[in-house]
Amino acid sequence: MGVNFYALAGAVTFDSHGNVVAGEQDYNDAFGLTSPQPAGDSITGGTLTVSSTTGLGTLTLITNNAKLGVNGTETLAVQFANTKHALVAQFDGTTTSSGSLDWQTLPSTLSGGYAFTLTGVDSLYFAIAAGGVFSVGGTAVQNGVVDVDDFGPGDRTFNTPFSGTLSAPDAFGRGSITGTGLATTNTLNYYVVGPEVIRIIGVDANDAVIGSAFGQGASAGSFNKASLGRSVFGVQTNPYANLYTAVGIFTVPSSGTLAAVLDLNQAAGTLSSAGAPYPGIYSIASNGYGSLNLNGAAPLGVFGIYMTDPNLNLVDPNNTTTGSGGALLVNLDLFNVATGIVLPQTDTSTASFAGNYAFGAHTYEGVSTVGLEYDSVGQGSVTGGVLSGTGSFSDPFLAFAASKEDSGVAISGTATPDAANAGRYTIPLTVTVAGHPTTYNGIIYQASGGQLLWMNLDPLSNFLGPLELQGSLSGLNAMRKPAANTQTKDNR
Repeated sequence: MGVNFYALAGAVTFDSHGNVVAGEQDYNDAFGLTSPQPAGDSITGGTLTVSSTTGLGTLTLITNNAKLGVNGTETLAVQFANTKHALVAQFDGTTTSSGSLDWQTLPSTLSGGYAFTLTGVDSLYFAIAAGGVFSVGGTAVQNGVVDVDDFGPGDRTFNTPFSGTLSAPDAFGRGSITGTGLATTNTLNYYVVGPEVIRIIGVDANDAVIGSAFGQGASAGSFNKASLGRSVFGVQTNPYANLYTAVGIFTVPSSGTLAAVLDLNQAAGTLSSAGAPYPGIYSIASNGYGSLNLNGAAPLGVFGIYMTDPNLNLVDPNNTTTGSGGALLVNLDLFNVATGIVLPQTDTSTASFAGNYAFGAHTYEGVSTVGLEYDSVGQGSVTGGVLSGTGSFSDPFLAFAASKEDSGVAISGTATPDAANAGRYTIPLTVTVAGHPTTYNGIIYQASGGQLLWMNLDPLSNFLGPLELQGSLSGLNAMRKPAANTQTKDNR
């Protein structure tokens, strides 16, 4: 089949022994493998096996679609940050993936304002990304505006109105959105994680997109320039665009102006370490729709920025005590199709960067437009800036190691704080697979002691991922409510 993008979203229910009781999902690679609509795929069984000490394990999902995974069985490596949130990567030797698994709480209805981003491929298999805001009232998707960046024709559209119709969710929180006119896809399905978090997947047979919508809460309709403050951001390209990863800090010297300190890694080998800030400007309308422009930071010039509920944790939606607030990003530069996240920077103390962390990385290896991908999840401790951990690496195309799936991978490094940029660290990372070490030039940006983003500055690879402070894992093996799962993947 060659190299293909694909997307997957679904929901499952567990019993008290970690067995998968039932579930449903939607899969789409826009190249002949699209779950039958409107029913989707059924999940008929499987098993969650996870260490109650580290939170690292595997989840198997048995589906009624023999074309997926290994004869219909999908295997995910899982890394729990707490009992209601895990990072995941496909781990069956057939595909690459990164995503999340989150405890699901179904509301009686969806309502209010939302911000969203989507990424995927258009009908000609070119990279495409979209972002914007909308509101939900009853069955109506209304007051929507969207930005779209399409790599193929080099088309960009800004602030385009859209609307649609929302069907009622089923028992797994799955429903459909039709008639949107988003210019990326005609039919979308959604899975509800909670009242303010919705995973979205395109289910047209000739295009595929995946993304999320996050609620705006009581701030809907009252956003302004002051809604954006000092923040950490991370952005990574769509695999069918010009590959790059960037992580950095936005500061806001005055309302409507900003400066960014960042690290940039382009697949062609262009590396940029943090240095003098890049100046910029931004605007935010009352509905949370905004734009952001960095001067001279190519390929990071023009962004759409879409504000979310200041009381919502975008990384771990069930965490209601820390890490709240932020925004979503879409890079709207021609041919640099990418999406990202903005997290308020609330604590840059090196003493706060300590404890046990769950981490993940979504990596492209190589210099071509469509780089080989591998993905990893793991867990480790940080003491005095020293990271020592273990992970699971999925590498079905042998871009990194000699095996398609590697467990027990040792990961270590010492983080050195940047005296000139609070919250930024350099960390030479040593990743040891089957006794063979590889070193990466890692960079970490700290939004708080509980949320950090990392990337690398190496000429032939780039990765992006989170580090999340682990909470209690007590009762992990009794996680039995439905969980929503969303992933963006390459199928090769």
